[in-house]
Amino acid sequence: MCPGGAGEYMEKLKRYVPLTSGTLRTALDMGCGVASFGGYLQAENVLITSFAPIDSHKSQIQFALERGIPSFVSMLGTQRRPFAAFSFDFVHCS
Repeated sequence: MCPGGAGEYMEKLKRYVPLTSGTLRTALDMGCGVASFGGYLQAENVLITSFAPIDSHKSQIQFALERGIPSFVSMLGTQRRPFAAFSFDFVHCS
């Protein structure tokens, strides 16, 4: 989904968000697909939780789980997320 690829996207994002400095400890990746973003953050020792909408993403979530990234399927706009306020240092929505 990134014209220059995921690596270029991450480099651009690092200009604005301290992804690799150890500042981020927890992150939520909404609309995660196969959780490539979560995998990147997990490699930086960030505790990541990823989720994708219920429609056609169940197989993508399975792939993310097999990669060891905590992931689940959920409705994006009609249900409150089961997380307390300030649970995450960073929220990524794609």
